[in-house]
Parts: sequence; C-alpha cells; structure tokens
Amino acid sequence: MAGTARVLGVASMVLIAAAPFAVEAASWGAASPRVVRAAAAAQVLAVIWLLGRRAGRYRVALAVAGAAGVAILSGVGLPARTIGLAVAGICHTAAYGELLAWFAASLRPGREPVVTGFARRMRRTMPDKVARYTRNVTWAWCVFFAAELALSAGLLAGAPLALWSSFVNLANLPAVTAMMLSEFAVRFVLFRHEPRTSLAATLAGLRNFRDARP
Repeated sequence: MAGTARVLGVASMVLIAAAPFAVEAASWGAASPRVVRAAAAAQVLAVIWLLGRRAGRYRVALAVAGAAGVAILSGVGLPARTIGLAVAGICHTAAYGELLAWFAASLRPGREPVVTGFARRMRRTMPDKVARYTRNVTWAWCVFFAAELALSAGLLAGAPLALWSSFVNLANLPAVTAMMLSEFAVRFVLFRHEPRTSLAATLAGLRNFRDARP
C-alpha cells in the first residue's frame, strides 16, 4: 500500500509538471484538442490526489469526479483551449491556496512551522537560531504563495490572456525552483559553519514532506 501511494504521488507530480505544457501548446495550435482535454483531466486528478489528504478515503472519488467534470465540459462542446485554461487557473489557485493555508496555519501560536518540522526530521539537533531561521523561511514561503495568487489574479484581470496563461502554465516550476535555490543560498551563507544535510538526505526527506501536514 505504501509503495502504491508513493508511485501515485510521483505520477501525480509528473502530471502536474507536464500537463500545463500541453495546455500552453494548445494556445499556439501545437497540441490536438484530444491531448489538451486528456492533459486537463490528468492535471485535475493529480492536484486532487496530492492536495486531498484531508479528504481521506474520499480522495479517489474526488479525483475521479474532477476528471469526469473535464469530460463533461468536453461533451457540452466547450473548446479544448477554454477547458485547458480554466483547469490551469483552478489548479494553480487550488495548489497555492492550499499551500498558503497549510504554511500559514503552522505559524499560529502553539504550532510548529512547516519548515521547522521538516528541518527537525533532517537534523539531529535544532539550535534556537536554526528554529528562528526555519520559522522565517516558512513566512517567506507564505509570501511567495500569496504573491503567486495575487499576480495570477492581477494578470487575469488586466493583462492579455496569453500572458496569464504563460504565467500559470510555464512560470510555476522556474519560480518555485528559483525560490528554493535562493533559500539554499541564504542558508549556505548564514550556516556555513553548521553541519549541512546532504542532497541525497534532503531528497529522501522531501519524499515524506507531505506527511507533516495536519
């Protein structure tokens, strides 16, 4: 069961990363409507699977219902590009909204910040300065998630649709990667004399990152 869940989790992340490119390709006429509809359905399924832990045993039903919803929209004659863009916007909002809620809730009094909890699992000791730093990093991620949501809403309201589409479909991974690399650079400077976790150990910990969610 654990192995199956791990495979599904990896597959979901791959789908979330790949599906937006099919939607964006549709904007340029480089992907067939069938491919775009399939990518949209896969993206809905993957986002629900990854973010729906609190749905418990209903997560599978929600994922199937979401994919079925895309099929229904296709059946009533909506253009594939319209479906793809709608799904991209909904998934972007759901993903960043859920992450913002999770990280922000962990900053409440009496709770352990998300990044602090992750660091505690990766380290043998947790000095006060590391605890303070990881709390600040949790705040930084909250700002990042909120900025993603605000920028998406602003572009959707006042920019050409093609620009908004490129933002939600293509800029996600580069933005998250840049945020992670920036935090790593800051950590490397501030804690250059502290024992550092190896990359292999960090990646191993990230595989169980969602287990820290309430």
